[in-house]
Amino acid sequence: MGNVDSIGNAIFQAGTLKLASKHATFMFHGVAISTTANEICTEKILVERLATVRSDQQRIANLIVEHTDLSDEVVNHFFLEAETKTARESHELGIVHEVREVTIPLGSQVISLAFNR
Repeated sequence: MGNVDSIGNAIFQAGTLKLASKHATFMFHGVAISTTANEICTEKILVERLATVRSDQQRIANLIVEHTDLSDEVVNHFFLEAETKTARESHELGIVHEVREVTIPLGSQVISLAFNR
């Protein structure tokens, strides 16, 4: 109904019928890592971290490609450019099956997912 951002796109793709309200957006970006302010990185550590980022990113891209009409090249472009797509664009790209007003039945439990690493 609102924003599907970041790793939420991979979770969203687990649905069998993927609906979006007309004002929903889908934001894609690449995998990031955090470091401490005083961390010292050698070339070996940097290479290992880059390999981890690339591996995580490819795993997420594979999942999105498998469950949408997007190619690997398009998903990786979205990640590189931090692309945000409207509900209409997402429907045209096969990210969602249908754009329609979504209602939550009165009394339903609503859970907001926020991921921090």
